[in-house]
Amino acid sequence: MKEDKRADVWFTEMHSQDICQSFRVSGTPFHGESPYQTIDVIENPQFGRMLIHDGLVMLAENNQYIYGEMISHVPLFTHPNPERVLVIGGGDGGTVGEVLKHPEVTEIDVVEIDAMVVETARKYLPRIAKAFDNPKVRLKFEDGAQFVEKVRDRYDVAIVDSTDPIGFAAVLFQRPFFEHLHAALREDGLVAAQCESPFFHESTIRETVSSLRKLFPGVKLYLAHIPVYPGGMWAFVLASKIYDPEKDFQRNRYDELHLPLQYYNHQIHHGAFCLPTFVEKIEGGL
Repeated sequence: MKEDKRADVWFTEMHSQDICQSFRVSGTPFHGESPYQTIDVIENPQFGRMLIHDGLVMLAENNQYIYGEMISHVPLFTHPNPERVLVIGGGDGGTVGEVLKHPEVTEIDVVEIDAMVVETARKYLPRIAKAFDNPKVRLKFEDGAQFVEKVRDRYDVAIVDSTDPIGFAAVLFQRPFFEHLHAALREDGLVAAQCESPFFHESTIRETVSSLRKLFPGVKLYLAHIPVYPGGMWAFVLASKIYDPEKDFQRNRYDELHLPLQYYNHQIHHGAFCLPTFVEKIEGGL
């Protein structure tokens, strides 16, 4: 047997005081510090290049499609005519790329607070970041919470593609932000947001769902399985003024578009809302 001469270098993300996940590092193309966070790009033999903020994995290029498809297509195939879309965060471009697959979408405003995230993605994750070059996309380097305070009755769909709820991103999980976001949506608007791991972030999920239910008549949690995230199971929430993501699923449009997707499909759209009992209890505030 030949000796494995690869350097034994690993990146480790701590999920709690007792649990971590590690990835073998085959290369370290980038390290930088913005005014908001540290940003790293590492290379892993299985997952490819991985984007890391403040020591937390944001995406891996070889399975980024799971997160991007689930945070985008679930809301976009719920709304019957999603023309104007707002993306808060999303500086890597993955979510924007999925939104662009819907021809009904005419405008996408991307509000990303950290310009270095976009610069890094453009240079080191160009296949994902190329979505920013589309003429439908307007990229704004602003605080997302402050941006929505100034907007009224504009968007059909909002997608909150934020980092973890620590530091500058914590406000994106709080009720005042959701109140302004509600006002920024049209009368039949809806929002989808990532809300962390059911295994490690129960309080974040519970508080997010509770805040949204005080504002929107329809709020539902849904799940996806993402191997590079804590616990491998990730929660999203869809909050709508009118539409139900299961009853109002736009099956005809889904069939007509026949999108080249790798995770999301019409069965996953419905199945993602089938929650394990322990997640139902979290969603219900128990």
